[in-house]
Parts: sequence; structure tokens; C-alpha cells
Amino acid sequence: MDSATLSADVKNPLVHPAPVVGESDAQYQTKQTVASLLETGQVYEALERTEHERRWRDGVCDCFNNFYPSLVCSFFAPVIYTGQMLEKLSERPKTCIKFVSATFLGNVAAILVYPYSQMGGQITAGLVNVYVLYMMAETRRLARERHAIPAGVCEDSLMTVCLTQCTLAQTGRKVYEYDKICDDMKSCQRG
Repeated sequence: MDSATLSADVKNPLVHPAPVVGESDAQYQTKQTVASLLETGQVYEALERTEHERRWRDGVCDCFNNFYPSLVCSFFAPVIYTGQMLEKLSERPKTCIKFVSATFLGNVAAILVYPYSQMGGQITAGLVNVYVLYMMAETRRLARERHAIPAGVCEDSLMTVCLTQCTLAQTGRKVYEYDKICDDMKSCQRG
């Protein structure tokens, strides 16, 4: 296939990248893709772009790089934010509502059991917390797989347990590709 055929193929996303979300149709910006860089002989730039895409957008403690929704959701609604990311990454419908409902029902069960057995209520609440932390680590693992970020389950688990909200915010910034300090949620519409 020659370059004339490639450039005529409008539906090929490697040759003709999609517009950046948030710009009007008349004046959208395009990103250079790896294929377009290779086509023009810019091998070093293509390798650099590929390596850049295989990293987190920023550090785990860079929470203020995106105040809303990443930071706010991570600190004030972590279960819902985890559910939303889990649904987007797993591509299974209603994953968010199932996760939030299971967490809510587990907490209600812990509250109902506590007056009759304090130990039973504490164990139930502890199991719900372990489940939430596990799902947060699973969300981070799915984000790693989707973006081919190197590391492992051990790192994801330790980061999630020790720096829960910061890790969740970092994962959200990578999954939704937030660009501004206060994103107007248009990046979430990419689906």
C-alpha cells in the first residue's frame, strides 16, 4: 500500500487522527500519530511518542494538576469515581452501579449487624473496605494494561493502600486524559 492510498483513507485513525475534544469542528487541532511520524521518516520522534504514551501523565502526588474532577472526586466520592473508571476500562455496562451498590449494601449490612455483634459489624465493614481497595487496585491495573504502562500488581496494591486518593486521582488523569486544572468533563464524553 503506497502513501497516496494511505492519505486517501480518511477512516484510518493512524493516518488521520481524531480532533482534540473541546475544539470546534471548524478549527480543531490534530495530534501527530506514531504512524504519521514514521511515514515522514521521523523514527526517533515516533519512538519518543510511544515511550511517552507508556507512562503516567504525571506523578502520584500531582493531585493539583487537575483539581476538578480528578482531585475532588478522588477525595469526596472515591467509590463512585472508581466505579466510573472501572466501567470505562472494563467496557462492561453498569459496572459502576454494581460496584457502588455492592459497597453501599455492604456498609448497610455492617451497620445493621453492629448493634447485635460489634465484632461482626467491624469484620463486615473491614471486608467492605478491603473490597473497595481491591477494586481500586484493579482499576489501576486495567489502566496500566490499556496504556501499556510497565510495573506490576505489587506496586498497584501498595500505592492504592498507602496513597489511596492520590493514586485514584493519578489513574483518573490518565484514563480521562484531563488537560486543565478544572476540566469541564468534555474529556469524559470520549467514551
